[in-house]
Amino acid sequence: MKAVPYDLPKTEDFAPPVALPTAGTAEAVSPVLSVELTRDGAVSVNGKPLSNVDDLRRIAQQAHDGNPDVRAVIRADKDVAWGSVVHVLDLLKQGSVAKIAFGVSR
Repeated sequence: MKAVPYDLPKTEDFAPPVALPTAGTAEAVSPVLSVELTRDGAVSVNGKPLSNVDDLRRIAQQAHDGNPDVRAVIRADKDVAWGSVVHVLDLLKQGSVAKIAFGVSR
């Protein structure tokens, strides 16, 4: 079977320009740091593994400097030692991230 090359029209060729309405109460969505602790002790932030968990303080501070409303969600395996979770909480607070939630499953 031979492939036949063809060009599809671009979306902007069909869609008229849209002027979105404005709202006085619109809010920007705060960025989120997703911190995961695995059973084997590994820690990752936004899917990127950390070689040293203490790097989390620097990452949190950089995120806060970029947007003071940054939030963090901690997702820890149920078998992770509570002390590890508390250490992560402390590092986030040292990095000026005050809005912290825990991810759970139903």
